Amino acid sequence: MELIFFPTNQAPYIVNSPQPISTDGFVWLDFDRHLEPNWVEKLKATLGNDFEIHERHVRDSLNFAHPPYFDTMPHYEMLIFRGFCSDDPDNELATTPVAFFLFKSGLITIRSAGNHSILDIRQHLLDESGRVPARPEGLMHLILDAMVDRFLLMHQPLSEQLDQWRDKLLRIEKAFADWHHLTVHRSQLRQLEILCEQQIDALSAWREDTHCPMDDYLIVRFNDLQEHIARVLHYVQGLLNEIDFLMQLQFAAAAQRTNHIVSILTIVSVTFLPLHLLAGIFGMNFAHIPLVQQPYGFYWLLLSMIGIGIGVFTLFKWKRWI
Repeated sequence: MELIFFPTNQAPYIVNSPQPISTDGFVWLDFDRHLEPNWVEKLKATLGNDFEIHERHVRDSLNFAHPPYFDTMPHYEMLIFRGFCSDDPDNELATTPVAFFLFKSGLITIRSAGNHSILDIRQHLLDESGRVPARPEGLMHLILDAMVDRFLLMHQPLSEQLDQWRDKLLRIEKAFADWHHLTVHRSQLRQLEILCEQQIDALSAWREDTHCPMDDYLIVRFNDLQEHIARVLHYVQGLLNEIDFLMQLQFAAAAQRTNHIVSILTIVSVTFLPLHLLAGIFGMNFAHIPLVQQPYGFYWLLLSMIGIGIGVFTLFKWKRWI
């Protein structure tokens, strides 16, 4: 647990020991859900019953798979927002939920250890290297903005990954075989698309039902925040469309290669079919077959076979089948 007090018009500082909190400002309590699953008890021991949270919302805050969500109570509001997590090396698009409990006099965040957005914001505020919020909703905006910025930073690596898939899929000399990783990557992008839609819905629901006073500055900042999420959503949808197009192009190229091979085999078969017929006729076991006893019968048959082959080839060229 990390307890930071934001006095009015002063720099924030960490409260290391239980002590009476001044009413001239607000507090921020940050919990790690893995290290502190009983964070509610610590909250009560630190701040008493001023920050009482419903049991259902406590369970939601500990749910690692909880989607973006908003709910309101008479004395606080809960917003769940998902951000990128660095704990899963196999999935660079893995996300974990952050639960925000917004009170009039404080903000409580429940996060995972791999979510570095909150850690960065906390360090910047303590170093006085950024704008210090005057109210809890302003602090929540700073954290949400940092989380969304990490989504925007994925633009370059995702574009580079798409370029790699494009090079592999359009490589003519070598058949593409890494379909498993491509489908997994597409599935991750699809999950990110759904997540962005849920993030926008949850944030819009909070803005419509919140009881917090919103000045012009926060209204503009939250509008920018939703616009940034919409940009991420639009970009991910473009990636999905591009991957679908490349997959269809790969299937079309594979079908074209197959048709070309079948065409060549068909031409060869049709060319040699009459030759096989002649060879079969003159190879029959009859006593008297025309041209068999002739001195030049073999040569006449050989010239006939060559002529038929040339004729079939000429017909195909005239029809533009080859």
